[in-house]
Amino acid sequence: MTREILLHVLDSRFGDPMFLIETTQEERAKQSTYSRTYPLVWDPPPDTMFMRATKLDMGVFAEHMDGGEVHMIDARHTSPGLEAALGPQEDETIAALVALSNGAVSADEVQSALRTGEWPPQDTKARGAILQAAAFARRLLEAIRFGIANECAIVWQCTGRAPTYVYP
Repeated sequence: MTREILLHVLDSRFGDPMFLIETTQEERAKQSTYSRTYPLVWDPPPDTMFMRATKLDMGVFAEHMDGGEVHMIDARHTSPGLEAALGPQEDETIAALVALSNGAVSADEVQSALRTGEWPPQDTKARGAILQAAAFARRLLEAIRFGIANECAIVWQCTGRAPTYVYP
């Protein structure tokens, strides 16, 4: 079964967790004003890997629903911290991700993923999970910027086999 991350920007009424829970994957896709799909190759999911490394609290609401785990954030709450982590505090973010990998990735590799959002090639678990987290952070920031401009909530869903939360 293919595992994916479905990233959506939804009307601000979707910022209500109860409303989100009552919608289906198909309804969210139809309502989305910004949709992207990324492969979910490594566990743990990239948002939790990124938050664990950086200690950034993105205010994520998560719920296991049919089709996978659904996560939601308020773009206005998350934007300042993520903007800083990928901007003026980039060196600290890179160091934190390299440290979590136990040296499996280089600072240059992490910096490239943070700046480009390019998804990593399939690689060893520690390398892939860290680089996937860095790339997702960039992609999430792009969605947040779009979401703020349009007063929307950011939702992503991990589809396929349930993720595991074993960190390198």
